[in-house]
Amino acid sequence: MTNMFQYNTNLLTAPELDTSNVIYMNSMFNHCTSLKNIPLYNTSNVKYMKLMFRECYALTEIPTFDTHNVIDMEDMFQMCNYLVTIPQLDTSSVKNMHAMFWSCTSLSDESLNNILAMCINATSYTGTKTLSELGVASSYKDRIITLSNYQAFLDAGWTTGY
Repeated sequence: MTNMFQYNTNLLTAPELDTSNVIYMNSMFNHCTSLKNIPLYNTSNVKYMKLMFRECYALTEIPTFDTHNVIDMEDMFQMCNYLVTIPQLDTSSVKNMHAMFWSCTSLSDESLNNILAMCINATSYTGTKTLSELGVASSYKDRIITLSNYQAFLDAGWTTGY
């Protein structure tokens, strides 16, 4: 399903699809600037979600996808400026999360705490273990250090990088 709806700027709601056998969802909704709703797809076999929601400006929330097999989440939510709610996704197999949250400027504290938990659980991650590498804006720093997952995040070898 790579590039399936890419650059469809009129798409408001993603259609229901049987995704049970899908492995590649790279750029599936890349630059779908009007996309507001996404159903909960069966993503249990997906390994690649790079750029999946990049520049989906109208998105405010993401469903809790099964991501236990995903190895690449690079730029997954890049420039989702109005994204408020990000659930805690399973990142135990992820090797690449570079710029995953770059320019996500509306994240709630709960979402930031979920991002910290995703870092803690990213035991296969091979990149630099900093929030700045993931694209989390330095403007969140004061909020992040007050969150319940912050100490465990530090204990897992991560830093903010700011």
